[in-house]
Amino acid sequence: MHPPNGVLRHLCGALTLPVYKMVRIMVAIDYDSSSEKAVNRALADINTEADKLFLCAVTSNWDYLNDEKNAAKLSLYKNESYCEAKKIPCRTIQLEASDIVGEYCSTIAEFEIDVLYIARQGFRQVANQDDLVFWGFSSIKRWITGSIVDNIERRAPCKVIIVE
Repeated sequence: MHPPNGVLRHLCGALTLPVYKMVRIMVAIDYDSSSEKAVNRALADINTEADKLFLCAVTSNWDYLNDEKNAAKLSLYKNESYCEAKKIPCRTIQLEASDIVGEYCSTIAEFEIDVLYIARQGFRQVANQDDLVFWGFSSIKRWITGSIVDNIERRAPCKVIIVE
């Protein structure tokens, strides 16, 4: 993410100062362990002196039992605590939408995010697999429209890093 020696700007013909552009980094948080891989990758790439870190979870408003929302909230809390333990400040964002991909894209634009980290394994399961109606709907939608990760990669207005 950041250049090894910084970017040099020439001032007044004699003085050069290291200058670093702040990068806004977002990690898409899901409720499974793959989000931790994305967080670890982002933390490895972040410049703690200048960059801003956002952890964002968008859940479906079709989740009428709140299983997905509660699982995402717990995952956000765990990842936020992990960042705090590493002394890296972050901002958490939890949203609910019928169009998860669209909500991620609009949130990226709203917060002027430069890089999005997302785990390939995330966003594939429903929180409560015993809920056959929700599971069936999610499976059919994924088959027709593709995965959430693939759609975010195509539509996001920033660089997307997919963590395997």
